[in-house]
Amino acid sequence: MQKKIVERIEAELQSPHLFENLVEKCSFPDLTSLLLEVYREKTKKVTPKLLLQQYTNNRFVLPAKANVCEAMKFDLFAAALLPKDFEMIELSPLAPLGANSVIASVDQNNALSTIRNVEVCSDPTNVLALESAARKQRLKKEGGDQPKIKLCASQRVVRCQKFEGAAFFSHFRLLALTTAGLDEGSFIFETEALFEHISFFVQLLLKSHELGIKVRDLSVHVTALDESRMDVLQQKVLNRLAAEHGNVIVEFDQKRETGRGYYCDACYHIFAKDSSGNDLLLVDGGFTNWTQQLLSNQKERFLISGLGSERLLVCT
Repeated sequence: MQKKIVERIEAELQSPHLFENLVEKCSFPDLTSLLLEVYREKTKKVTPKLLLQQYTNNRFVLPAKANVCEAMKFDLFAAALLPKDFEMIELSPLAPLGANSVIASVDQNNALSTIRNVEVCSDPTNVLALESAARKQRLKKEGGDQPKIKLCASQRVVRCQKFEGAAFFSHFRLLALTTAGLDEGSFIFETEALFEHISFFVQLLLKSHELGIKVRDLSVHVTALDESRMDVLQQKVLNRLAAEHGNVIVEFDQKRETGRGYYCDACYHIFAKDSSGNDLLLVDGGFTNWTQQLLSNQKERFLISGLGSERLLVCT
């Protein structure tokens, strides 16, 4: 589809090599300057009437559906429950161009790219991977130890895919956790980090009734992407979770198809029931190789988790 659009534009402008020249022969700074000038001239033709039409018809710019006060209370509530060694940080709404597509198997068209060589954040965990890697680089240069880096962020993100249904939004708030560290052998890092992430989100969801949020029939579904790890995951993660939260379903889901190729080793989902009794996916997480790529070190380990807090507030 995109190729056909490019071919049509080149034909209409009688510039058969326009796309190739812009990609291959135009540097990033020059392309930025060119496009900035194009958009500066284009905006001169935008009238107030057209501006209002764009606002009412553009799904990316309309206000969120969630109550802003409830969202703020939820973030503060979550921050109070965070394990003490997690640091909550405020991320920029922008990320380097390619923050998702370069290290993750995500199409660049799913992110809102800008002409200033950045993109609007579509997932805070990718940016937290960059922040974790940058911190590790600084520590290495300073000759310091390499402790686990545990970060948390609550961020409004924008995604360009066209979603349908009451639980899907073009921009929404995500509460993200990441843990970066080094391989400790015997799957120790992985099971400890995985248990900590899942336990935090289960506790948060179970306690959210204190904010008037009704979470029904909570269930945790772990997928061992490396099935040789199922025994250790059962002992060190699933059994511990079941012992701590007897009213929560905790089980393996080896039939899961989503996330394969995106996650490695293990991943998980946390579901609840919405007001109609339908399954509502609230938390998605798993291990990635992003810090391995960023730091060129196969010993690096990185766990990400994200809770759709807006989905929780609007749909439960």
